[in-house]
Amino acid sequence: MTPLTAPSPLSPLDGAPADAETLVFRWEPVPGATTYHLQVALDDTFADPVFDAPLGPSTEATLFDLFPSTQDAYWRVRAAASHATGPWSEPAAFTAAVEAIPARPTPVLIPHLVTPTAEMPVEGHAATFGWQPVSGAAAYEIEWAQDTDFSAPLAHLNVGDTTLLTLYEMLPEDGTVHYWRVRALARGDWQPWSAPAGFTATTDEAALAYRNTQFAAEAAAERTRLLEQAAQAYGISDPATRHTPRLFPALATAFALGSWLLLALLVSQATPGKHLPVIAAAPPPPPTTHLDQRGIVDAEAGTYHIPIDQAIDLLVDERNAEAAPLTLPQ
Repeated sequence: MTPLTAPSPLSPLDGAPADAETLVFRWEPVPGATTYHLQVALDDTFADPVFDAPLGPSTEATLFDLFPSTQDAYWRVRAAASHATGPWSEPAAFTAAVEAIPARPTPVLIPHLVTPTAEMPVEGHAATFGWQPVSGAAAYEIEWAQDTDFSAPLAHLNVGDTTLLTLYEMLPEDGTVHYWRVRALARGDWQPWSAPAGFTATTDEAALAYRNTQFAAEAAAERTRLLEQAAQAYGISDPATRHTPRLFPALATAFALGSWLLLALLVSQATPGKHLPVIAAAPPPPPTTHLDQRGIVDAEAGTYHIPIDQAIDLLVDERNAEAAPLTLPQ
């Protein structure tokens, strides 16, 4: 039988500091060893070890909370097998360091204000406020004022656990700028206030005009996005050109019904420079006046041929119709 040799300690070594709460000892394996025995002591004689136990076949051991305070200490290890026990390794010195672990900062539970923000106009007679929920919140308070330091709040309300609130007949309609904020009741106490957000208390007409302007800007941005997507898919240098020689036939019902999904699918699967395949309607639906006016109906072939920029116009127009600009009731 080959005699067992002493393991070579790997870490900790040479008086290096080690976390006293989680001490990790590592050593080189010994050929033929089936188990290891670890000792830890305050001196290199190991006359009174603070840890002394067999560990099994692993070449790593983790000991928890072995020292209540910072200590200079030593460790050693030996290998064993069924036929023999090997010699101890040379003592390895280390410093078991006990450091004060700073308490984790308690997360601050502050609601995020969603709307209104950026001094956007809101209807003074029916203003809606919304914010993101806070985990574990039992209730919320809202207040608004005409200054950002809320030195003289115009109102202070406990609104329960809702995160969407409409205030009726509580604000003016004179175009003045107000500020609002929210805080949550969580962990048994009121948490800090959110950062304030501004809004303009105004008339229904002014608020609707603002929203319609935003709607038009979003529609224009969507058209630009689709044109850029089409240009990339088909290699069109100027997808906005009305007299492009490339025609992209598509199923009439796709545009009559406003199939955003079909357009996205066709664009995503197309390769640059290729035409979309002709898809015949069976039977072809009656051409609409809207399509006739655009000159894209091929009644004999039962197909609809349309330049990509016009297809995008149709889809944007239809989306606009589905989410038509707001109007005041008559």
